[in-house]
Amino acid sequence: MSFLRLKVFLTALVLASCLNTIFVLYLKTSSIIFALISVILLCAVFFIVSRLIYSSFHVSSRERIGTELNIAAEIQARMLPSVFPAFPDRTEFDIYASMLPAKEIGGDFYDFFLIDEDNLAIAIADISGKGIPSAMFMSITKNLIKNNARSGKSPGEVLETVNNSLCENNDAAMFVTAFLAYYNTASGNLIYANAGHNPPFIKKSGKAYETLIMEPCLVLGCMEDIIYDEEVITLEKGDAIFIYTDGITEAMNSKRDLFSESRLLESLNKNKDHAPKELLAAIKTDIDIFVGTEEQADDITMLALQIAHMTESKAKELIVTASVEYLGEVLDFVNTELRRHNCPPVLKNNIDLAVEEVFVNIVNYAYKGSDVDGKATISILVGEEAVIRFEDSGQPYNPIEQDAPDLEISPEDRELGGFGVFLVKQLMDKVDYERLDNKNIVKIAKKIKNIQ
Repeated sequence: MSFLRLKVFLTALVLASCLNTIFVLYLKTSSIIFALISVILLCAVFFIVSRLIYSSFHVSSRERIGTELNIAAEIQARMLPSVFPAFPDRTEFDIYASMLPAKEIGGDFYDFFLIDEDNLAIAIADISGKGIPSAMFMSITKNLIKNNARSGKSPGEVLETVNNSLCENNDAAMFVTAFLAYYNTASGNLIYANAGHNPPFIKKSGKAYETLIMEPCLVLGCMEDIIYDEEVITLEKGDAIFIYTDGITEAMNSKRDLFSESRLLESLNKNKDHAPKELLAAIKTDIDIFVGTEEQADDITMLALQIAHMTESKAKELIVTASVEYLGEVLDFVNTELRRHNCPPVLKNNIDLAVEEVFVNIVNYAYKGSDVDGKATISILVGEEAVIRFEDSGQPYNPIEQDAPDLEISPEDRELGGFGVFLVKQLMDKVDYERLDNKNIVKIAKKIKNIQ
């Protein structure tokens, strides 16, 4: 039996005893005045006891709600990765994150996870509002981002999908600011997209932290079918990125001054040589000193990623019949590797055009007049540059020997041929040919690293 039920039981027992006593005395005295006084006294006792019951119930409800909120906050915290080092077997990077909740449940979260052996996803978000609805919206958003990222979508595609999902039945008009990035450990490329979130700070080449400039995009959950632009930078050994929520910059002291982005940047650069864990601790110390005795009003969430070294790339190989019907398979093979290494979309499109031209040349010329189904071997190695190698056992044919077309002449007067190879040379940084062991070997290369 709960304490509240015990109180109700004892109160009912006292009232029954009082009624019984008054009834017995009335029977013995038969006094109307005594009976009236007794009724008045009984009403007074009943009022006092009922207030005690109401007070007990009110306190009990408040305690129950407080307990449920504490449990919800604990569940929310347990949803975030909190075991460090997070990837003991991965030495290419160092990552650390923290979320210090305010008294009221908020909707901040961070996340990081490996999409595959070469790509690390990092995310941070801030949900509008407070309380349990915000925490529930946070849980939904976090799972949507992670599941879509692991399905093969790029950061921009993930945010587009998540945004459309959150817009459905969003009668409460809640919204999310979010930043999502993939870091490729082989190429060093960081591809990212932003949904109305605070821009990160980045440190490159041992220099000071500075704001990562990016195009602003709309928050998640407000309007369907929004396109989230992707951008790419290359990170080298010693470079770092710091992402955070506005609970840091909007921390307030007794004078109602905000900690602000300028103070955060100052704190970052004062501690720029620290490892991620020590960096976050130093920033929290600076916030505490600034805020003083003021109560924390919002979640303080931050994540730092520092690059230690690059992983060694390994070449991937595909063997197909030299026929145009296999062109799609060749392009899918190449694009899979380019996406895994966070190749910028514009460069990927250029590489696709070059790959298509070289492969079609093999189909049209290497095995021309042959009755056998010739084979073509395509290999790709992606690091600082994407190197694609084409090999066939057909008749000797050097495509890059073709003269470049005279672009000053009108298309009607220009000789046919040569434009495709000319296009490949324009799109690629390197185009080489050699005849080795009775095989035609064409190599094309395009730099995809240090592009910003």
